[in-house]
Amino acid sequence: MSGALYPRVLTKRIDTDWDGVVGDLERIRAAVVSRHNSVTNLTADAKTLDASSAAVSSFLDALPAHGTGVATEPWSPSLVLPSVNELITVPTQVIHPKS
Repeated sequence: MSGALYPRVLTKRIDTDWDGVVGDLERIRAAVVSRHNSVTNLTADAKTLDASSAAVSSFLDALPAHGTGVATEPWSPSLVLPSVNELITVPTQVIHPKS
């Protein structure tokens, strides 16, 4: 369905099939907000990682294990990969002003 047509169709569905729209949104949420097969990347120095460990653990433990229900496998610091030097590059366009 084209991007321009979809909002019109969705508007009609909201008016005529609200329960169906809510069901679709719940399925999207269940697919996105889940620990199942998810990866959490944190980039920081050791001091910051140590300081944020409890908050990260709490957040990850609160995520549903498979999109619904309560998490069944708690996060543990033993799941953290070893620290290595990494580089992240982002291709950007730089515009130099004329002097």
